[in-house]
Amino acid sequence: GWIQGINAWPMVRASLSAPIFIEATLTTLCIGLLAGAVHFFLFLAVAYLSPQDRFNRFLSGYLAPSPTITGFGLALLPLEGDLWNLLRLVLALTLISFPLLYRWLCHSSFLALRGQVQLARSLGASWSMVFFEVVVPQAAPLVFRASGLGGLWAAGDFAISGLVMGDRQTLPLMIESPLNNYQLAAALWMLWPLAGMALLIY
Repeated sequence: GWIQGINAWPMVRASLSAPIFIEATLTTLCIGLLAGAVHFFLFLAVAYLSPQDRFNRFLSGYLAPSPTITGFGLALLPLEGDLWNLLRLVLALTLISFPLLYRWLCHSSFLALRGQVQLARSLGASWSMVFFEVVVPQAAPLVFRASGLGGLWAAGDFAISGLVMGDRQTLPLMIESPLNNYQLAAALWMLWPLAGMALLIY
């Protein structure tokens, strides 16, 4: 594997310097950062609204839709253009990853925070004071972690990206092509920039 990878380096180096690779790198970075930001604000909103029983039950029972159904469903929207495709992709990835990350990382901590929010409200604190003085200081570390995982998840996606992004390339889609052609060495070399970018986003 290492010998094949070294032999494949000249071919991979030519592709890494190509404009399409730079464009794919920037697109992947935008997807990861935007998805992470969306997750961040959604997690803060959930922590803020967690005392609402109906809202809490909805999040606990909500199941992430199939990536294929989500991708095809959003691809049917009449909006066209690179920006709209990017926003559709971020929305699709958020619909899939957010409920899983919430139940995995945030559910129990937000339930513990719920009593403090209710106590602060019963003592007369305004909703803005509750948000900035109670929710943000305690939820921020966990929210940053969950949002980073959401951005990492989005940066590594290739299933929905292939359905939604049209002709625009991302790093995972570029890696998928040599994998389908059994060019494992080339795919391995192209994996390192993606792994570094995913860790940077996280």
